[in-house]
Amino acid sequence: MSAFSRAVASRSEGENMKGHDKRLDSYIQQVRPRFERMLAEMVEQPSISMDPTHAPDIRRAALLAVQFLKDLGAEARVVETGGYPVVSGGWTTGSRHPTVTVYNHLDVQPAQEPEWRQPPFAFRKRNGVYYGRGATDDKGPALTALLAGRYAVEHGVPINVRFLWELEEEIGSPHFAEALRKAARRSPMGCAGCWGPGSCFGPEPATRIRASPAGPREIRWPSCARWYTPAWTRAPVT
Repeated sequence: MSAFSRAVASRSEGENMKGHDKRLDSYIQQVRPRFERMLAEMVEQPSISMDPTHAPDIRRAALLAVQFLKDLGAEARVVETGGYPVVSGGWTTGSRHPTVTVYNHLDVQPAQEPEWRQPPFAFRKRNGVYYGRGATDDKGPALTALLAGRYAVEHGVPINVRFLWELEEEIGSPHFAEALRKAARRSPMGCAGCWGPGSCFGPEPATRIRASPAGPREIRWPSCARWYTPAWTRAPVT
């Protein structure tokens, strides 16, 4: 390719990126009200996993999450375990496309800190800032990823997008391996990548999957009960 051709190609690519950026900015503004409504509904579920009296709230949070996924055109289901469930869902765009699985958790810690100046499970927006237990750890990031996944699928990005939303992360994920085995049997997660917000260990992903052509072979996740200590647990997928 000549220098002139490369320059023309580079300019064309840059113009395409600018157009994409404008579409993305427009999408963000368009879905922001919906995101805020979804976040408000989810924050107002006191899904405190370490308190057994909140088991009904955990169940309601899981069902609400399934509804959010379905409302956006994804398939979704509750994966039952010996403890609290996991929500699994997403979009399958093609059997030959790579799969990206995004992990988040929807359970929260109790909200007993004296710094709270409002009811912690009453969502508030003030000066562009969202307030409420779980707004940033980890319900907001989960919903952000969901809306980003929908944008990717609707704009023809050739990937399958899966979501795993746990409800026991704050108590060390005691039934996560069981849930993953069940989810993988029904919706293979032969992942090109698996990301989470890293709420426990900074840049570390919350979940890692070692993939093979036939699907995931080993799943690793951190035990958050050992706060800031990367104690990875492993489980083979069978």
